[in-house]
Amino acid sequence: MSEIRTFIEEEIAKPYPAEIDVLVQAILERSANKGGVVAVLLYGSGLWQDPDKARDDVMWDIHVLVDGYRDFDHSWLFAAAGNILPHNVLYIETPRDQGQVIKDGDSATVLRCKYNVMRMIQFQKHASGRCFTPQVWARFCQPCRLVYARDDNARAGVVSAVLGCIRTFLRQSMPFVDGRLVSWEDIWVAGFTQTYRDELRSESKNRPEQFIDASQDYFKRVLFLSILNRTVAARVNNLADDGSLDDEGDIDVVRFTYPLKQLSKARFRRNFLRPFRKFVAFARLAKALFTFENAVDYALWKIERHSGQKIILTKLQRRFPLIYGWPVIFSLYRRKILK
Repeated sequence: MSEIRTFIEEEIAKPYPAEIDVLVQAILERSANKGGVVAVLLYGSGLWQDPDKARDDVMWDIHVLVDGYRDFDHSWLFAAAGNILPHNVLYIETPRDQGQVIKDGDSATVLRCKYNVMRMIQFQKHASGRCFTPQVWARFCQPCRLVYARDDNARAGVVSAVLGCIRTFLRQSMPFVDGRLVSWEDIWVAGFTQTYRDELRSESKNRPEQFIDASQDYFKRVLFLSILNRTVAARVNNLADDGSLDDEGDIDVVRFTYPLKQLSKARFRRNFLRPFRKFVAFARLAKALFTFENAVDYALWKIERHSGQKIILTKLQRRFPLIYGWPVIFSLYRRKILK
């Protein structure tokens, strides 16, 4: 077994907040066929934010992997939406403690979660890079936790997919740091900067630096093991006498090498396809309006949280966002709040 696979197995098995088990149980109870749920992953800012801060306002991010969409919801429309434009986004609220009553306006009594439902085979395909958008491999190359697995085969499948996300991310990022001496952080920052540009994001420009800084050990170790495993081609400044990497993964300065004939092509392709990827991201967001309860309120909350800008909508814009919301969307783009 390779070192990087062992590392990922240990990483996704690390402890996570106990309240997540409450959410997972609530999600499993919502599924039409609990046996059809392959695995559940916890990811996102809840994992890397300051643990000393109050968690009352946290919106947890969870990814639910299923055999088929109708294993989760019997609706053919739900299945069609997921198969055409994965994943389906849903929302759940549940009491923090069993038997506790949720009180209006009291965030201390409720757990909130945005969760995605996706077929396992789609997840594996996207992780390997056989997809149009970076939504899967850009998220799950980051730290995540496996909070539910149906069996050992499901666990092994998730580990393989996470490894695929790491490989895809690094290979997609290399053209943007090729040939230069860079620090170990630079390839991660360059890669996340590019993937953010491919999506509709409201976060500040330094967002990648924030979560990379919060999980330095993870990102540095993953890069070290990827170079060691020859997942990416790179030259490291501080090599041992025999030319090998040291056992501690001490990478200060790296020079990544990318086939020269493919370099310009890779950069051109990424920039050329960006508007189309943004369109797909917008289509996915529009689809979420029909599957995500209070999706408009969530979008406004997220924009305000990341940009500090409070957006006020009219009654018509709230009720029919796809018809009357365009002026607001264009205004957000013009003001560079939405990128």
